[in-house]
Amino acid sequence: MRRAYALLLLLFTGTVYSQDPDSILVQGMVRDRLDKTPVTMASVELLKGDSIYSGDVTHNGMYMIAGSYTGNFTLQISAEGYKTYKAPVNLTKGKPQTLNITMVCVKCPTVKVFDKYDFSKGGYYILGIKYMEGDRSRLADSIGEFYTNDIAILNEFKQTWVFRQPSPKYACGYHFKVRLCRNGKTLEDFNININCNEIVHNNSSGSGYYYFDNNKLRRFKGRMKQPSGVSKKFSTAQEARAYYKSIINDSLLILAPEEDWMTSEGMFAFDYKFKEGCKDCYLKDAEYLRLFKQKIQQAYPGEPFTLAEYGGSMEEVTVQVVCNKSLYDKFTLYPIGFYKWRAWDLGYYTYWKKKPK
Repeated sequence: MRRAYALLLLLFTGTVYSQDPDSILVQGMVRDRLDKTPVTMASVELLKGDSIYSGDVTHNGMYMIAGSYTGNFTLQISAEGYKTYKAPVNLTKGKPQTLNITMVCVKCPTVKVFDKYDFSKGGYYILGIKYMEGDRSRLADSIGEFYTNDIAILNEFKQTWVFRQPSPKYACGYHFKVRLCRNGKTLEDFNININCNEIVHNNSSGSGYYYFDNNKLRRFKGRMKQPSGVSKKFSTAQEARAYYKSIINDSLLILAPEEDWMTSEGMFAFDYKFKEGCKDCYLKDAEYLRLFKQKIQQAYPGEPFTLAEYGGSMEEVTVQVVCNKSLYDKFTLYPIGFYKWRAWDLGYYTYWKKKPK
C-alpha cells in the first residue's frame, strides 16, 4: 500500500492560508449531524486503489486538499466515536469542489457541566473574569467581565453548556476564567479561549478540553451584569486570613478566591527532563504529577504541599510546588531551575455585586 500526504492545513484559528486556486481539489466543513458542531481531531483520506493521500481536519472542522491528483477517488473521513464517512469524488485540476460533510456519532458521551446543581435554590453566581490582553478577541472585549445570579439565565447556561466534542490541548492563553460560585467560593472552574474555540473544565479529576462554540457565550451578551472588584494589600498572612474570614459570609460577595497564602508560605518550581524517546510525554501531565507527588511525600513526610504544571516543552516539564519554606530549604529530589523560592504576595482581589461600604 502506498501512502502520500496531500496538502491539508491544520490551523488554530481556522483561517486557511491562500492557495493557488488551480491547486485546490476539494474543501469544506465537517460537522456533527445532530448538533452541527465541528468534528475535531478527524482524519481525511483520498483513496485510490492501493494509494492513500492523508491529512487532518482543522480544530474547527475545516479541511482543504490541494495537489495535482485527478480522476476518481474515495473521500474518507474518520473520527473517534463517529461512523466513518465515505463518498466517491471525481477530481479535476482547476475545478475545486466544496463538499460539506455531516458525520453520525455512534459513541459521543455528553458532558453536562452544570447538571448537578439546582439553581432554583438560589445563591448561585456565574462569574466571567477577563484574563488575557495579548490575544485580543472582539467578542471578549464587547462582553467584558460579567456575572449573573438570575435563575432563568443560570438554567439557560445549564441547558446550553453541554459539550460532546473533545478538543486537542492547544498552546493558547485564555480570554476568560468562568466560575460557578456560591457562598463566595468556586464550585466549577473553566478557562475559555475564544479564538481557539477551546474550553477547559478544571475539576477534581483533572482537566477536560472541549470544543467551544462561541455562540454559547455570545447568546448572553447584554443580559448579565458587571461585577465590582475590590483590591486589598496586607502586611502579614495573618492579617490577610482575618480579612477573608470577615467577608466570606457577606451577602454582596460573589467570589473570595481561596489563595495559596491561606495554607502555605510560598512557592518554587523544579524542572524534569523526559526520558529520551518518550513519545508525547508532555501530554501526560496528570500522570507525571501523581508520580512527583508520591516521590516528594516519601522523601519529606509531614511537609504539606501541592503541585501544578508550570510550563515546559516537548522535552521537559516545569512543576510548581506550593509549600512552606521548610520544604524548599531541604528539597534535593529534582533540580530547581529559574523559579527559586518566592514568598506569596499578600495582595487580594475579590468580586462583588457592588462594592461594600
